[in-house]
Amino acid sequence: MTQKDFTAEIDEILANPIGTTKMDDDLGSLAGWDSMAVVTFMALADEKFGIQLSAKDLAASKTVADLARLCGSEVE
Repeated sequence: MTQKDFTAEIDEILANPIGTTKMDDDLGSLAGWDSMAVVTFMALADEKFGIQLSAKDLAASKTVADLARLCGSEVE
């Protein structure tokens, strides 16, 4: 998955227009990044990448790029 596709997935989770979210965006500053978004992202990681993330993994993430790193080499 490209970074553009990854950020589009984040936009979908946040109900933002595609192209809104950038890799260097701070998660705390994203409107809609809440517990439901976290759970939805965890489901996305499992469905798209086969990765089971913990709440601890996500709590340590500060940016969209950090989320991408959790998905490993699947996001280029």
